[in-house]
Amino acid sequence: MKEINISKKWQKELIFLTMVMLSSQIYLDIFISEFRVSIGIVVFSIFIVIFNDLNKFKMSLLSGIAVYFFRLIVFFIEYKTLDKMIVGYFPEIFFYLAYGLMFCYFYNKFRKDLAYLFVTLCISDFLANGIELQIHKIMGTLINWDGVFQTIILVAFIRSAMSTIGFVLMKRYKLLLIKEQHEERYKRLIGLVSLLKSEMYWMEKNKQKVEEVMSKAYKLYSDISDDKEKETWENKALEISTDVHEIKKEYNLVNRGFFEIIENKFTVVSMKSDDIFKILKEGIENEILNRKLKIELIINSKVSFETEYHYDLVSVLRNLFMNALDGIEESKRNEKLYFLKLDVYLDKSNYVFRVKDTGIGIPKEEIKFIFMPRYSTKIDYKTGSVNRGLGLSIVQNIVEEKLKGSIRVFSKIENETIFEVLIPNNILEV
Repeated sequence: MKEINISKKWQKELIFLTMVMLSSQIYLDIFISEFRVSIGIVVFSIFIVIFNDLNKFKMSLLSGIAVYFFRLIVFFIEYKTLDKMIVGYFPEIFFYLAYGLMFCYFYNKFRKDLAYLFVTLCISDFLANGIELQIHKIMGTLINWDGVFQTIILVAFIRSAMSTIGFVLMKRYKLLLIKEQHEERYKRLIGLVSLLKSEMYWMEKNKQKVEEVMSKAYKLYSDISDDKEKETWENKALEISTDVHEIKKEYNLVNRGFFEIIENKFTVVSMKSDDIFKILKEGIENEILNRKLKIELIINSKVSFETEYHYDLVSVLRNLFMNALDGIEESKRNEKLYFLKLDVYLDKSNYVFRVKDTGIGIPKEEIKFIFMPRYSTKIDYKTGSVNRGLGLSIVQNIVEEKLKGSIRVFSKIENETIFEVLIPNNILEV
């Protein structure tokens, strides 16, 4: 599976470089014949955003090198000689490198503001052209310097306008796709709710039956305690047993109904890890806000993958996050800033999900019990309410049974707790 991911990455890089190379041959020789103005950089700026998971420095450098050699090949095919073009085209490598680094830096800062984007595109284009021209000057490959300054300003403006229009069109197209997806999900959601309402009817019916059975059981208990109506005890016990059996059958039907709805009516085949972490982060940040806790949430993923186990992965990580929030909230020391961090990386053949919090920690003698069903350290001594303690038990079950992975925990009292989930990449990846 790892080889497949690498192959996909290479395909993206190849498409990226091919489009930049081809578009670099569409250019204008206006004002200065030695200084070619191509639209390759327009395509470059758009594709660097589309393939945002690629290494920016690498793609900037490779684009410059690819355009350089592609220009040489085209020139040689056309004129059967390279003449001075080996030196003449060389500064363009530095143009793409400089533009790519500056554009990516500014874009990450101002990607939400179209006006800032246009300005930073202009600045990036102008400065990168300035660097290229200085290299031409040093190498002595640019003869005519008349009107150069005005030219690169005009070129930067035109190309930046083209790039901005490209971004606007991309955004409109993306919004159109999102709208269509939302409409489709809304239709599916309506169908899902209608099916769930049918199952809820049976749950309400069972609720009434449970109340009746409890009433009968208590009546039988009273009769036995008072030694009354002995001749009816046997029939009453049989009636209670029959009612419980009927409730159990209907419960199994409801449970099967829910399972079929979730599995067949509301499934997403696969999901990218970036989307999973985005959904997870938004949910936990809302939870932190609702609880009014001083916690900084950090999600640091060094990998990108696609998985069919997105529901399970979200369940595991959310349970670990919620467990950390419960511990921090329980400490009642919310005047300090806590940190909750998820690190995701690939270690040999396993994806590692490392959840760390700077909360109260777990006592050493309790660590061996934390994955046991119904075990809990979260007790409200005022009300006697006890947390069911199912979270970590469920996490362990999903990780070990369904995902064929493992989970381990490290903790220091009053300092930190770390959960490490290891899942084989050949299981997790599509």
